[in-house]
Amino acid sequence: ALTVEIFKLLKDMGIKTALTIVGSNPILAEKDDILVIPYLDKGNIEDTQLLDSLYKSNDILLLPTRADCTPVVFSEAAAYGLPVITTDTGGVSSIIRDGENGFCLPLSSGAPAYADLIKKVWENKEDLDRLRHKSRVNYEKLLNWIIWQQHFDNITAKLSLL
Repeated sequence: ALTVEIFKLLKDMGIKTALTIVGSNPILAEKDDILVIPYLDKGNIEDTQLLDSLYKSNDILLLPTRADCTPVVFSEAAAYGLPVITTDTGGVSSIIRDGENGFCLPLSSGAPAYADLIKKVWENKEDLDRLRHKSRVNYEKLLNWIIWQQHFDNITAKLSLL
């Protein structure tokens, strides 16, 4: 509901907007410019290819989550240089850093705050390009499985010394 409200506000602001909802199947009264994909199976090659095309064809990942730790979707978005607009809840701000690879809004934020932020980001193409670049760099330096494995190996090596 919040995501669709943000989408409608952006359209009302005159921003040409399309919304793709993945992993949920909301009941929508209006479906203009909204694509709903209830489920994707990453073990299925067609679904994986579809997800790849979605990451490549979109400009911003919007996830106004109410409760999350560190969603894997943030790392996936970073791999494609996709900035994230999300909520500062749980461990989210340990992955999404304001002005670096996206923005975290307070949990109390409503649709107008999200829409205003997206509009501001969208209208400044240089900042948007910088966010895209820094998102990809963040993936290369931090948010990938090779780096995760190195950190894990370091932790287990330290534990074996105890």
